[in-house]
Amino acid sequence: MESSNLQRSHRIAGVVVLYQSPSSCLESIKSYWDQVGKLYVIDNSPISADWIRETLPTNKHVEYEHFPSNLGIATALNIAARKAIADGFSYLLTMDDDSQAPPDLVAQMRTFLKKTDMPQLGILTPRHALTTALTNLSGADNNQPKQVLTTMTSGNLLNLATFQQVGPFLDDLFIDVVDHEYYLRLKKYGYQVLELPWLSLTHRLGFQKYRFGLRFVSHSPLRNYYLVRNSIYVAGLYRHSQPSYLLYALKIVLIEMGKAAFLEDKPVERLRLIWKGLFDGVKGKLGKVRVSYEYQRQRIVTP
Repeated sequence: MESSNLQRSHRIAGVVVLYQSPSSCLESIKSYWDQVGKLYVIDNSPISADWIRETLPTNKHVEYEHFPSNLGIATALNIAARKAIADGFSYLLTMDDDSQAPPDLVAQMRTFLKKTDMPQLGILTPRHALTTALTNLSGADNNQPKQVLTTMTSGNLLNLATFQQVGPFLDDLFIDVVDHEYYLRLKKYGYQVLELPWLSLTHRLGFQKYRFGLRFVSHSPLRNYYLVRNSIYVAGLYRHSQPSYLLYALKIVLIEMGKAAFLEDKPVERLRLIWKGLFDGVKGKLGKVRVSYEYQRQRIVTP
């Protein structure tokens, strides 16, 4: 746990967002809950699991809040960021429920912050073991910090002063690409997303499937919709400040279409949702979608 004599400028809280998370996530959460001054646990599950109710609310490092409906990742992060600001913290470590942190993750980040004067720092991030940053903007030396355009949400150390300057995560994106939009916004306003490549975070990228000798990450059909919709919307939003992101968004659309058509189950349903996501993204139709079933076919209704 962080020492009581730390300067306010280096006080670090953490947040993890749960959604129908299995009990195995507890071991991941334990890997960092003593590394932060307070851990905010935002539970978006309709019904909180026994392991959550019996373990997390009783831990003195944890502030647990359960919402009976899924608020989405953006709203959950905003809730935690505002709580951390109100509690006097200056940084917020954002974690996924299945990410395992090294025992010195926060200590090394704090050491870097103390040694480095970077007024334009928006986010400090480790290297992710199962992914790479979208764009490496400077250098490839693993002993030197480097700027990246985007990274993953998990393991990020969010500068809360910057958060107050550039504004909250976009609630209307709900899930998927929430992190990318925020990084592009930071870049637009002159803030940096800085990776510490000597720090590594273990993270599982969704549910992995194998077919025709290929390994790929599989999501639900509804997640296909959100991923495509939000990628296209964000690309349009930053088409002037970060035009290269449009190519990335189009690549996402093509990959999701290819997986849906040739690798995934329910190809017709997935392709229909991908096309709807594409059109809604272009039109700027955002928000959480409602799911209904008609004639045993899944339909979504946008706000």
